[in-house]
Amino acid sequence: MLKSIFYARFHPERGPDILHQYPPGSISRSTSSGGLSSSISSAHGHGHGSSSGNGFSLLPFSSISAYVIPPHELSNRALAMCARGFRVLGWPVSIEGEGYERNRFVFNVCFVVEEDHEEQDEEGIEGKSWERVRCWEGVVRKMAGFMRGLEVEGAGGVLRRE
Repeated sequence: MLKSIFYARFHPERGPDILHQYPPGSISRSTSSGGLSSSISSAHGHGHGSSSGNGFSLLPFSSISAYVIPPHELSNRALAMCARGFRVLGWPVSIEGEGYERNRFVFNVCFVVEEDHEEQDEEGIEGKSWERVRCWEGVVRKMAGFMRGLEVEGAGGVLRRE
């Protein structure tokens, strides 16, 4: 079952950052990221609250940020990770071009689903749990393609704007 969806990107000065998420506060911010990121995001009203106000937080962003915004070699392909009983599915997109700071723009739209803990068969292969996760791969791929199109063909880099 889908528990959360969020949009993260690599900011040239702040590093990996969540810009939008639903439900608000489902992916909590790390206290080590500093106040600048939180204050800028809150000032712009992007609807991604912190876990302190509502008591609802599935995962801390600090524990998954290196996988959500991975090294260049892992970009532009399906990525899945397990954390705290949830599976985070994404397709990190890297767009290279001279118009971007550092000549590269990286973002990811991730889906957080419950991790089913089913027994494995004799060969260690997960059963229905893996099939349920694989069905999300097409959705994640299409979302990445759609978002890439918004950035590349859209009105002047709509995704990199805050």
